Amino acid sequence: MIKYTLIIIITFLLFVSINATEIRSLWVMPWNITNEAQIDELVLDAVHNNQTEILAEVRYRADALYTPNKINYTFNNPEPRSNILKNNDFDPLEYLLQQAHLNGLQVQAWISALNVISPNGNSLRNNYIYREHPDWIMVDSYGNLMNGKSYMGYFVDPGIPEVKNHLLNVILDIVANYPTLDGIHLDYIRYPAQKIGYSKVSVSRYNSELQSTNMSWNEWRIKQITELISNLRERARLINPNLLITAAVFADLQEARIHYAQDWPAWLKSGIIDRAYPMAYVKKYTNFYRIINEIANDAPKDSIVVGLRAWQENPPYVDYPVGQIIEKAKLSRQMGFAGIALFSYEGVKKTGMFPALAAGLYEWQENELPETDEEKFIT
Repeated sequence: MIKYTLIIIITFLLFVSINATEIRSLWVMPWNITNEAQIDELVLDAVHNNQTEILAEVRYRADALYTPNKINYTFNNPEPRSNILKNNDFDPLEYLLQQAHLNGLQVQAWISALNVISPNGNSLRNNYIYREHPDWIMVDSYGNLMNGKSYMGYFVDPGIPEVKNHLLNVILDIVANYPTLDGIHLDYIRYPAQKIGYSKVSVSRYNSELQSTNMSWNEWRIKQITELISNLRERARLINPNLLITAAVFADLQEARIHYAQDWPAWLKSGIIDRAYPMAYVKKYTNFYRIINEIANDAPKDSIVVGLRAWQENPPYVDYPVGQIIEKAKLSRQMGFAGIALFSYEGVKKTGMFPALAAGLYEWQENELPETDEEKFIT
């Protein structure tokens, strides 16, 4: 009897230990962190619903939801404060780091890397990149400016060395001035499409490399993205040796490589990123299973946090039941991935499904939550 009791206890402790290390992330949009009250609510929601990490978008479209060149001026960062912020004295990233860390949550600075301009007309005219460096914006093979409305924004070309230098300065400025930051989370670290990205500089550089290599055009594009990340990691780790470098990536591996020049399994295997967050936003379970099964066979699962769709098309109407999200999350867990990321915080808030998601996924942790959470919440 004692023998079986010990087996049960050991099994339970092992289960708790495994789940205690599970990463549970929230992607948080910039308009949800514009003041102290919003951030307090965000942190409280994350604590109540058993999350471990916040991915906060602090560079939305070549703008800053932080203080550029705050104290350390080593890296020139000319990008302006975001017009989303109404209080010029408020630093969302600094305040979020304080409150999240006090409550046991990690924070990564979510960076929209190469997508730098919203397709909206006013945003285009007022955007720093569009005003100061319009020649950086991607063009097609005929030299025509890309259509931002077709690709959720205008992208800058990583084949242009000045583009890489600018982006590195912006990100390294954040790293240098926010030493308690847990990670840099790269989004839109890719090309928008196969037919976009033919700047004169890029084409000239590719043709020069053809003199000594038989590299295809897409392989050259993959190289531009990979070199950018590798350079960032090397330089960021000199500033903060413990900093995570992570990326939100396309979940379909073939699509990621061929259409977007995003060979993220190779990034993981070579160690230039610490984690990948594949955006597996498909609704149909069979499609979801196929995608994450391919990922499991081609990339290190212990470095992958599966991104799950967690929003409704027309809230409060529910077109995507909570049970389907829970089903996909449990499959991800059973397959041995490092964790789950929900897109997005705003999505689960608008529909009120956060408590149901937490109850369906994290029952094992309910006893660990304080009885009076508001008293325990530090602000």
